[in-house]
Order: sequence, then structure tokens, then C-alpha cells
Amino acid sequence: MISRQTACSLGALVLILYPATPFARTNKVTTGLSTSYDYSDRQYDPVTGDPTPESITNTSDDDYNRLVLQPLFSFVSDSQVDHFKLRAAPSIKYDLSGDQTDWDNDLFLSAERSLSKAWQLNVSNAFLRSDYHDPQSGIAVDTGTQDSQNPTPELSTDLGRTRYWRNTLKGGAKYIYGQESLVNLGGDFIVLRNDDAETLTSYEDYDRYAVNLNNEHRFNNIWKTIAELSFVRGDYAASDTTTPDVAPTSTTDNLSGDLKEYHLLATVENNYFQQNKVSLNYNYIGTRYDEDLKDNGDIHQSRLTWRRDFSQKLNTTLGAGPSYEKTEGRDANWGGNGLAEINYLIQHGSFTFAVEKRYDVDNFSGTDERGFIDYWDTRFLFNYQLVESVTLNGRIAYRYEDREDPDLLTYHKDLITTGLGLHYSFLQYYSAGLNYTFTKQISDRIGDDYDDHRLLFALSWEQEWLRW
Repeated sequence: MISRQTACSLGALVLILYPATPFARTNKVTTGLSTSYDYSDRQYDPVTGDPTPESITNTSDDDYNRLVLQPLFSFVSDSQVDHFKLRAAPSIKYDLSGDQTDWDNDLFLSAERSLSKAWQLNVSNAFLRSDYHDPQSGIAVDTGTQDSQNPTPELSTDLGRTRYWRNTLKGGAKYIYGQESLVNLGGDFIVLRNDDAETLTSYEDYDRYAVNLNNEHRFNNIWKTIAELSFVRGDYAASDTTTPDVAPTSTTDNLSGDLKEYHLLATVENNYFQQNKVSLNYNYIGTRYDEDLKDNGDIHQSRLTWRRDFSQKLNTTLGAGPSYEKTEGRDANWGGNGLAEINYLIQHGSFTFAVEKRYDVDNFSGTDERGFIDYWDTRFLFNYQLVESVTLNGRIAYRYEDREDPDLLTYHKDLITTGLGLHYSFLQYYSAGLNYTFTKQISDRIGDDYDDHRLLFALSWEQEWLRW
């Protein structure tokens, strides 16, 4: 549940950002209803031999079979100086296999206010209670866009579908002092709590605090700089759902996972050649653990990137540079990072192909996995409008990971994801969608290998009822 202090703070900020004003205002109320069938069939590869308990992630299959009913209510209010949005979409899930009912919550509240032409304030809060997960989480390619340093962390899907709740509170202030020149100061607070975990290795709860500073400065038509600085604090609490029959096997099992992260991204852009953008960036990620037995690490990487707009329909991005990673007590890793991406628009659709190689950290997936990642991401996406009201989309993605845990554990993962979706709009306010996703993971960690089939069918109605 949202704490009383958080609710009071959010309410006070909304009152500040959304006062009564003499400006012309537009208000609208939208309602909707959707019903869906959500089916997942996950099968883990059999565990052979006699593995140690701490190495087992999951050895039992996980079948998911739910009917979902979800009403929707949305209120949006706009004026020349502010924007306010309230969206509520609770849902009822009936388990066709287990004959039980779950109640989910999905609440979003945001407010923006322009104090002047230069100053803007914003605040938002999102509360989600669910067992939903995105089969494609973790496969997106980072193209170096803004906010790449501090995105909302995606939860791991390796341990199957378990219930959790997450509250994300964000706030910030923006100061615009010139053309394409601004300063952003913001912060966010994320609370994750898991309701259950039917695995030998439990999910972990955490509180995540982040402070972010961003500056963009346009010197002239040719030169621009972007600097992003973030400080992240993570406080962890191990879940109580760990199997009681499994005793800790090492002195490190009960160590705190609390940590601090430091992020810096500095970019210089050059637009001297028309339809060509050249940029050079430097990225630093530092991790400091509270426990001395967990090894701290630093990542340094730089990339020279060239983007070419051949036409309004075709553009490419190419980038490459050196990378350096050093974890205490281990040899340094020298390597490279790079990005290659092609985007192509056709009359009724689009295609994207991208490959990226880089270093990163993964400390907020909700599981016991933490530390440094050396990965390759490859994806192919397409979207095509078959007829005016029918759209087809598909994706193929492959992720290659080498991981180093702060407890001196190293292992490898391969993740393959394919999917196909069909969307149909009819009678102005109605839509239907059918999506199928297949995920296969191969891992060095015993119990991590699985095949996952997911089918989602949804029928929705959404209509604006009032406007004044």
C-alpha cells in the first residue's frame, strides 16, 4: 500500500502544481472496459546431478491461465500553464486452473505546472499491484537518448509469474534558459514488495532512491552538449518466502545487498554536415556495496556515433568505442562497445534492425542477481498496416550476457524472444488484439534454462464521455 507520508506529500505537490487559474481549461473524462485471456506455459529444463541448493533457481514448471476483467477511468485537465491526469485501471483475475481470484491495481497520477516561460514543475505517482511481466523486458537497445542513465528498472521474469506491488514517485523541476538549453533536476523513489515466490531462490524487496541532474546546452547551430548525472541508493530486504528447508550454505548468504550507484553520461554533438549528426560520449557507472565482502566495481566507456538521415524514410546509426571494467579483486576487462541501427519507413509500416554491445549493471531486477553485465543485444522489429483497421507487428530479439556477481560468481546467459501480434480496431470505440510470444533462456546457472509460451487475447472498449 502507499504510505501515508507518501500520499500526503503527493497531495501537497498536486495542490501546488494544480491551482485554480483564470486560464481557459479543457477537461475530459474517458471510461473503458477490457476483457482478456492471458495464458503462459513455462517449462524448465530438468536439473541433473546433485546441485548445491543455492545454485537452483527453479526446477518446477509454471503454468498460468487467467481470465481478466479491467475497467478504466481517466480524467485529464489542461490549460495553457498546466496539465493534470488521473488514470485508474483495477482488474479482476480469475484463475481457471486454481479456481481462485486475484485483485490487481493500476493507478497513475501526474501534474505539470509552468510557473513562467522558463520554469516548469512536474510530479507523478504510479502504483501497480499485479503478477504481470513483459516478456521483452531487458532486450531494448540503448540508442543513447535522454534519460538513459536512470530508467525505471525492469523486473526479472526468470523466476516465473509471482505477485508483487510497486510504487514509483517522481518529481522534478526544469529551467529553460535558451534555445535547446535547459537544466533538469529531479528525483524518484521506488518501493518494490513481493507477495509470494514459489521458488527455492526468493525475490527480493527493495527501496530505490535516485537524484538526477541533466543539462543540455546549445552553443550554436553546430555544437551542443548534454550532461547527465545520477546518484542511486538501494536498500534491500530479503523476502520471507525463501524455502525454510534450505539452509544458508555460505557466510555471504545473509549479507546485506545495500548499495550506491553513480552514473555520469557526457555527450558532445556536432551538426556541421546537413542530415549528419556526429556525437562523442563518455559513460561512467560506479557501484559501491555496503558490505566489505561484496566487491565494488567501475565501468568506463566511450563511443563515437554517426547518424545519417538518408531521407524521411531511412536513417542509420553507427557507433563504436573502447570500454573498461574493473571489479575489486579481479582482473580488469578491456573491450569495446558499439551500436548499429537501421530504421526504414514504408507506406504502411516500419522496420527496425539494431545491434548493440556494451557494459552495464543490473542491481534492481527484484532477484538476487546483481553486478556487472557484458552483453550483446540484437533485435528486429516490424509493424505493418494490413488494411485501415488491422495492424500486424512482430519482433525477434537475441540477448547474450556475461555476468559477474559481486560475490565472485560468474555465469553466462542467452535469451531468445520472438513474438507476433495482430490488432483490430472497429466500430470507433472498440479494439481486439492477439499476441503470441515465445521466450527461450539458456544459462550456466542450474535451474535457469526454460522455454516460455505466452498467448494474450484482449477485447477492449474505450470512449470519451464528457468534455467541458
